[in-house]
Amino acid sequence: MSIELTDEIKYTVERSKRKSVGIVVERTGAVRVLAPNNVSLSEIQRIVMQKQSWIRSKLHHVSFTNQKKNRYKDTLPYMGSEIEKIKDSDNKALERWYREQAKVLINERVAFWGHKMGRVPSQISVKAQKSRWGSCTSNGHLLLNWRLILAPIEVIDYVIIHELAHLYQMNHSKAFWSIVDQFDPHFKEKRRWLKQNSWILDFLTEQWGAYET
Repeated sequence: MSIELTDEIKYTVERSKRKSVGIVVERTGAVRVLAPNNVSLSEIQRIVMQKQSWIRSKLHHVSFTNQKKNRYKDTLPYMGSEIEKIKDSDNKALERWYREQAKVLINERVAFWGHKMGRVPSQISVKAQKSRWGSCTSNGHLLLNWRLILAPIEVIDYVIIHELAHLYQMNHSKAFWSIVDQFDPHFKEKRRWLKQNSWILDFLTEQWGAYET
């Protein structure tokens, strides 16, 4: 069932035995409402209207991202620059290559900054993280997102410095940010880059996923 929300937004309703109403914004721009069998259309419309700002923001992001990705028809993002794309490259092989490059570089940079900052993590893991670029556990285990390999080296360094600073302060207090500032006085620029260019860092996975609430 297709329903028009406004002149700009249309959504489809998919019913099932689920218990709550969910809204999915696909990377194609399609909006789907997943609803329980016993929820009325008027209630669905009320919920959708309530979530209209969220839907619009995700649709805007999808449009922006898809426009930007057109620049990567023949190239791929890599360490803040672009490299030539190999024709007929397999997505899985490409991701494997990115992960391998990320593991080598990130381990090297953690060793470098760990020495400068006087803190050595108990363990380093380079893996996929859904909503974080990095994290640090209470026992000193650093987890860093392999997709950082798409960012400039100075941004990668900022994330590493940020996580190593947690080995001094396991919080985001003034003392914590003072440590970050000590080793990266321009860290706010790196944070801004991460926010403004998240579409690049999501490049390999966004095109197959969806936003859901």
